[in-house]
Amino acid sequence: MQRAWIRAAFDRHDSGELEPIARRHTITMALDIARFGPDSTVLAILQGPCVRELVSWRGASITETVDRVIAHGGRHTIGYLRPVVRGNGPTADRRIHP
Repeated sequence: MQRAWIRAAFDRHDSGELEPIARRHTITMALDIARFGPDSTVLAILQGPCVRELVSWRGASITETVDRVIAHGGRHTIGYLRPVVRGNGPTADRRIHP
């Protein structure tokens, strides 16, 4: 990944160019769950090409993590949530889709 690509993505976001595209998409939540140690669990709330919210926390049990995901998701229009797991172990890609 090149720094110029990241800058271009931020510039497109800041210009508002992506908003009409984003509004045609439903909200999606992506969750990277930290298992143990100093790692953070990160929740991304996405709409099309836009990241609406990015939240991280540490040291939470699985039930606390579920409660946080539900609380953050409750602020958005999200219907049925289904987990999608890609990979296994600490490198698994875990996403929750409407």
